[in-house]
Amino acid sequence: MKRLSTIVCLLGMSLPLAVSADVLILTDGTQLEGRAEAVVGSDDRVAFTSGTGRIELPKSRIAEIKQESDSADYTRIGDQYLKAKNYPAAVQKYQKAIEFDSAYEPAQKGLKEAQGAITAEQNERVKALQEKIGQQLETIPALIKSEKYEDADAALKQITESEATEQQRLTAQRYFRDLYLAWAFSRYDRLDYRGAEEKYLRVMEMDPENKDARDALLKIWINDPLKKQEVLKAYLAKLAEEPNNLEYNQIAGDLLYETERYGEAIGPLTKIYDNPRYANRGYSTKLRNAYKQYILQQYDDKNLDGAIATYKTMLSIFTDEDDTNLRVYTYERDKAKLADTDYNGRAMLAKRLQDDGLTQLATREAELILRSDPNNKVADDILRKETETEFARIQEAMAARNFLVARDLSMKFMNTQTRYPKLVESAQEIFNKADIEAKRMEKASREQARTLAERGIEYYNEALRNTDQMSNTERRQNTHPVSYKNEAVKYAQRAIDHFETALRIDPTLGPITGMDLNARLRDAQELYNNLTDKPTRLPTYTRRRGSSRQ
Repeated sequence: MKRLSTIVCLLGMSLPLAVSADVLILTDGTQLEGRAEAVVGSDDRVAFTSGTGRIELPKSRIAEIKQESDSADYTRIGDQYLKAKNYPAAVQKYQKAIEFDSAYEPAQKGLKEAQGAITAEQNERVKALQEKIGQQLETIPALIKSEKYEDADAALKQITESEATEQQRLTAQRYFRDLYLAWAFSRYDRLDYRGAEEKYLRVMEMDPENKDARDALLKIWINDPLKKQEVLKAYLAKLAEEPNNLEYNQIAGDLLYETERYGEAIGPLTKIYDNPRYANRGYSTKLRNAYKQYILQQYDDKNLDGAIATYKTMLSIFTDEDDTNLRVYTYERDKAKLADTDYNGRAMLAKRLQDDGLTQLATREAELILRSDPNNKVADDILRKETETEFARIQEAMAARNFLVARDLSMKFMNTQTRYPKLVESAQEIFNKADIEAKRMEKASREQARTLAERGIEYYNEALRNTDQMSNTERRQNTHPVSYKNEAVKYAQRAIDHFETALRIDPTLGPITGMDLNARLRDAQELYNNLTDKPTRLPTYTRRRGSSRQ
């Protein structure tokens, strides 16, 4: 917008030496107060903004223009909004005026008045709301007495989520306790013990020393000790006095485990898991799981040192346990100690991941490093090795005359690999040959798909056999599980390749030996990811029903 001097020149007028506001005097004698500006692209119109909005007027209707400062313009508009009780708009205009002149007293005065009016409105609204809350609170006892518990619960929740006074909140809390006591007693009286337990627990959350709720819960829990928080508290006290008492360790360990206090559960469970008295009662599994869950809790809390130490303790007890996550946690801890720009250090850690079989995680880190340090040799070696491994799969498929698989793999390779053009060129050559052979076999495609799927199942089962060997308790102490892991990774990848190709040939492929091929592919991909990438949780390898060894 052009300012007023331009407009006045257009109108052929002269500016006064001192004016108090932008005032437009129209030819009919009407005076408009606000802010005048030229209209961009128009030489015969003037824009005028006031508290009632913005209008455009032709020059022919304007008799005279009196100019004021920018601060005075916006202050005048703010005054108009203030008079119209549009306080937020008034605040905006006063602030605009102050931007032009921070010492402009009329704008500061108007701003203070508008802000005060907004505060007064808010206070009135809150006052009215609190009066309404007070009326709602008065109805709660009657709702409880008439057993309209859900209505009372909804009303109290609404009150606690609103702008209630502190006293009203305290009253609502007291009513909540009375409500859940009455509600729980009603459920208990109707033999709904689970519902009564839930309500009594709510009472205990609000009033931990409430005797009525405590006594009622003990009655509900008398035949179900795993739910007895009070039993846990009592047995922890007993355990502090007699730390080697097996019975106390068993009960406390069970309850701590059930309440997800895994770190505290490890001590009691350790004392009983291999005791002949508790043989065949699942305590070895429970202790193992307690370690795993505690490790996850420490990891989630970003306590990597604690997670690593706990992991090592678990491995010293359960020597057959997979150490994949320990390697990941150690990598993350060591990486956190490096500067982001220490690309060589980061690359060496990624190389360690690759050597440990965590190839996906290592590859992603290498790619990140090369974005910032394109000439990093260690990172490049990581990617080159994985790329060559991927290319070797193409060659293996071609050598085995699996032309369909070789064609699909080479196509995927060419679409995803750009860093090593010679390998891409070789993949193109294999694709051309495989494509020719594959087209010759198209007439028997459905049978080929079934054959590929069956072969993929064999590879998947071989991957599972190697996975089992990773946790075989009879494995010789000098045999490292990485060799079994490498074999499991290799066969899982082959299974994925064959399943994907079979499904591309025949997407409608039905169940194969009792299992849908899509489910087989998901199983193989999950197994591969657990073996080569950062698992979201400690890996456990399960076999789907119908996945028989072949």
